[in-house]
Amino acid sequence: MSHSVQAACHYVWPVDRLIHQYKYQQRLELLPILHDILLQTPKPAVQALVAVPSSPEKLVTRGFNPTLLLAQQLSKTWQIPLWQPLSRHHTPAQQGLSQTERFINLQDAFYINTDQCRVIYRKILIIDDVMTTGSTLAAMQQQLDKLGVQQIQSLVIARA
Repeated sequence: MSHSVQAACHYVWPVDRLIHQYKYQQRLELLPILHDILLQTPKPAVQALVAVPSSPEKLVTRGFNPTLLLAQQLSKTWQIPLWQPLSRHHTPAQQGLSQTERFINLQDAFYINTDQCRVIYRKILIIDDVMTTGSTLAAMQQQLDKLGVQQIQSLVIARA
């Protein structure tokens, strides 16, 4: 299975501040700027967009799923459907963990959301904000493989 990751930019100033304020300070007015950054990349030849899911706890504390909002905007702009085949269990935050700890932390983080799987898309694009080690994308890919997804690409705002 091929899995390519495209980053719109590097996780450096000012992009790192924009992402941090958007995610952790509920600065939703930054969404159009982050959306425009992602639009610097070519429109992908995929059947669906998949946002990295937030855990129920994160949704409560944050009040929104940052990647889902981005994916919704991209879905409208690119006219590509948004698909949410995975849900996420609560896991400790990835910030500050080593690469090995990140992989272990996410071992069973994602599970298949059967309600959303009446249609299985074969070519998808995962949307995320920042890629550090790739462990989140790898954990999602394991579950998507089980569903029969054949081509997975990922698009992130920034690569750390």
